[in-house]
Amino acid sequence: MNKNSKILLGLACVALSIPLLVSCGETVDEVSITYGALWDNDETAPNGHFYHETSSGVTSYFTTYSRLTSLVNKKENFIVVVLGSSTCACWSNFRDNLLYPYMKSNNLLVYLIKHEEFDATGTERFGLNVSSSNETVAIFKNGILSDQHDDLEGTTFASSYSVFSTWMSERLKNPTMLYVSNAQLDNLYKGQISGVEDNVEEFTIYFSRFSCGDCSYMSTNFLNNYLTTTANLSTSYIIDCDIEGIRANGGVVDQTQWVQWKKDYGMAYAEDNPEGFGGGYVPTLFHIKTNAEGKKIGDDVIDGADVYFNDDFVQNTDLTYSLQSTYFSQARLERQELAYLKSSAVATKILDGVNLGAYEGEESGLYSWYQTQAAQYHDPILKAFLDAYIGENK
Repeated sequence: MNKNSKILLGLACVALSIPLLVSCGETVDEVSITYGALWDNDETAPNGHFYHETSSGVTSYFTTYSRLTSLVNKKENFIVVVLGSSTCACWSNFRDNLLYPYMKSNNLLVYLIKHEEFDATGTERFGLNVSSSNETVAIFKNGILSDQHDDLEGTTFASSYSVFSTWMSERLKNPTMLYVSNAQLDNLYKGQISGVEDNVEEFTIYFSRFSCGDCSYMSTNFLNNYLTTTANLSTSYIIDCDIEGIRANGGVVDQTQWVQWKKDYGMAYAEDNPEGFGGGYVPTLFHIKTNAEGKKIGDDVIDGADVYFNDDFVQNTDLTYSLQSTYFSQARLERQELAYLKSSAVATKILDGVNLGAYEGEESGLYSWYQTQAAQYHDPILKAFLDAYIGENK
């Protein structure tokens, strides 16, 4: 290459780096965000579209340090904004004119955390640049910081939508499984998205709880990877049942309310809802046929189902453990909610009586051992369900 060519290449690098915020030769790591959030124009302003939770009856749109730590430990791919000052005009302008429009266009879920959450001595910052005067937009991959952009004030990153959106789009692959509120879920059963006549004929919903150990295991060890590595997934939905109005009432667990909710949404078994299992458990995934009345139970609504774990496991006389009273019985395999499984190549379709082997550790580790052993059978079934309704076989 001659000298003039090198000069021209250098100028091209400079020119390209300004709008794209990426210098020539720099490798940008694209991150497939694990979970998004279905956008709803009726969310409470100004921060209603950030992830929020209710504690002691008070809703907060700010993420706690403990929740951030949980996301890291669960090895999720997610976006977090560290807030310097909520009263700064530069923040509100950036939020309303750049961040919100991008979130809406891509159904992004963003965690908003105050910089004060990191003030305690010795608090792990996970590589984040934390400041009381500037915001930081950060992307995590498998629970590890992948990229961040801070010092928003006075920058084109914070004032130009094209610059901001380019930076984000280069680094993100948009999520396909979206968190929904209870009201949004009700609309989906009616064939609508956010109350709009969209004629949604079918959808897949994952009933989860952020505080559920089985949900965490399933996500960390299987679902997160499936969602972020499988090509051409169709949109599906997830609801956190720990939220107010479902399992929580005034910020505390309301068991009576929770039991009734599981009956209303088909998670619990009933004569008119044989697709349910026992009193209803998470993790549960349903494939739903919608209807104008918003009906939620019965075989004309639930045509596919998977209940992950929640088996009984009992010790045999030879000290090995076997699965009993599982969702995957011989009788249920003949029903339509497991038609996807019956026609699949899964080797073990009936889990009743499956022997997990002997456990020789401490009593405190027994359930963790059960999860590891049972996952060998539940994971292929879950994959068959996902492949059938949102993946390669849909």
